[in-house]
Amino acid sequence: TATGNTITDKALDVNKAYNVTAKTGYSYTYTFNAAGGTCAGISCHFNGTAQWGAGSFTCSSCHGFPPNTYAHAAHIQNSGLLTQAYGNAEDASNAANYAFGCGNCHPTNAAQHINGTLEVSLDPADGGTLKSKNAATASRTGTGAATVCNQIYCHSNGADGASSNLTLAASPRWDTPLSGNKCAACHGNPPQYASAGRGAAGANSHYNETGLMGKEGGHMLTIHRDNIYNKVAGSGLLTVGSTTDSSHGNASVATTMACYVCHSGITGKTAGTAGDLIDTYSMEGTASGFRCGACHNAGTPTKLQSGSITDKSKHVNGSPDIIFAAITMKSKAQLRTGSLPTQWTRNGDYGTSGSYDSTAALLNTGSWSAGSKSCTVACHNNAPVTWGDGGANCNTCHTGL
Repeated sequence: TATGNTITDKALDVNKAYNVTAKTGYSYTYTFNAAGGTCAGISCHFNGTAQWGAGSFTCSSCHGFPPNTYAHAAHIQNSGLLTQAYGNAEDASNAANYAFGCGNCHPTNAAQHINGTLEVSLDPADGGTLKSKNAATASRTGTGAATVCNQIYCHSNGADGASSNLTLAASPRWDTPLSGNKCAACHGNPPQYASAGRGAAGANSHYNETGLMGKEGGHMLTIHRDNIYNKVAGSGLLTVGSTTDSSHGNASVATTMACYVCHSGITGKTAGTAGDLIDTYSMEGTASGFRCGACHNAGTPTKLQSGSITDKSKHVNGSPDIIFAAITMKSKAQLRTGSLPTQWTRNGDYGTSGSYDSTAALLNTGSWSAGSKSCTVACHNNAPVTWGDGGANCNTCHTGL
């Protein structure tokens, strides 16, 4: 041990051995090796082992990549997709695996690494596209496994970060994976936050408490499922059920407007009893008439789905991805033959039992404009409709009436 040019313990000097002693507050043991000494149980290396002169270290040299603690494995499901560098705030997720760089949750400043303190940084000014969308008040509460992150974009309704309609949910506890209705844990299933207005940041058309003709709706269940006149009976409206004349519930005549229709390849879908693709909504615990669990209980073939993501690279990536499904939409909302839009085909005779209309072209021929937040698809008779348009009415789509 030396102070300046003075040897303070000559018994440890020129004694044919390396004498390595941990500084107060640190710990490790040292073993001499002709190729370079080996230290073990090093507190700075997460109690790992290191050999002198062995070259550069990566994250996995000390604590694993990701560390095998808390929620690390949920956020880095394939470490090979990421660059091992302190402060890396990239999003390298692919279809099968989430892969968020450490800088999305930890500091990006290397000076805050190996400083004796486990640091979590949720500050939106501290690097990364996803972290930049956090609230200025983002924080974590609790300790150890019971920690919860608050006001962070990754657990939110997904609205534009600059919008007042961005609702930031609390994360699960670090030791508790999402289960059950996973979609509802962050943004509702379907999302139910109020629209910020026509074409504005935070605009949405997922669900409207009072839609056209005063009916609860939005992109749910089936086209006009709550407004279809019962032509066979000659009175009243069609109701839900499995018959050929149901407004919702029979996939052979009425396609369910589920998440995958507009977010194709991103959200999960399940084979229905009629061979159609379904994705059952929840809305349980709300005052909505769409409390799906009343019918879709555990004893039915189309019970509520827990929610699944089929392409994780397009989920929690900082922007909405609109991809229309390559399907033919079916609807019991038939127009008179002379008013049938060119985008639709009549199946059966007008108003007869079992008849329905279907889109003449695959739905994925439609287009989406991120700038104007408008869709042009066969469901709307190829008329452009803007998200959050409170003035939309029948003539918006049925321009030929």
